[in-house]
Amino acid sequence: MNGIYTDKENLKVVFSYLIFNVASINKKYGSLSKFINDFNLGGLTNGKLYTIAEMAQPHNRLYDLIYENLKWIGFKEKEDFVFGIEHLTRGVNGYGSVRINREIPELKNINWLGSYITHHGNYVWYVDGAKKNSFLSYQDNILEGTPPKLYYQKLLTVYFKHLRSPLLKVKYKVTEVDDHYVYFSNINSPYINGIRRSTLERYKKRKTLGNR
Repeated sequence: MNGIYTDKENLKVVFSYLIFNVASINKKYGSLSKFINDFNLGGLTNGKLYTIAEMAQPHNRLYDLIYENLKWIGFKEKEDFVFGIEHLTRGVNGYGSVRINREIPELKNINWLGSYITHHGNYVWYVDGAKKNSFLSYQDNILEGTPPKLYYQKLLTVYFKHLRSPLLKVKYKVTEVDDHYVYFSNINSPYINGIRRSTLERYKKRKTLGNR
């Protein structure tokens, strides 16, 4: 088997890519290792998803795999696998994409995939069940029902109240959430502050100053 295994729930997807539901591969082909070896593939898997990427355009290697192999052995696009292209998070002069902190649009209707675009790249994770919540946290999938920025905005408010911070009088907003930090700024200032996610997570159940 030439694929690389990772224990991370979220996988970063780059360039042009294919994402496979490993359960589909096991059901329709026998095993992931056999699939990778028979088609001489590399890629990355966490046991739930399997991804391969191609830097070159046009995406001949991926297209050949889809139309010369997958279709003939019974794989269905969007049900068993999906093709995608990375959304760049840095544009001209360093400006970020308008899709930052949003779901990957092409994957919205794939019911076995969750996805999220951050300043650090495009991420996907496996969703178990036919009904998926589009706003699961890309890092640990625990923020059901609330987009991460809004979730941490609320926790940040509770945190400031707990500290009786003067920042409560300032108009601020959460600008980004990554693996470890929440970044926020005054809407009238270019300066960005950061606080550890683990610090804010301690305030999940605290709603008032009296809950210490």
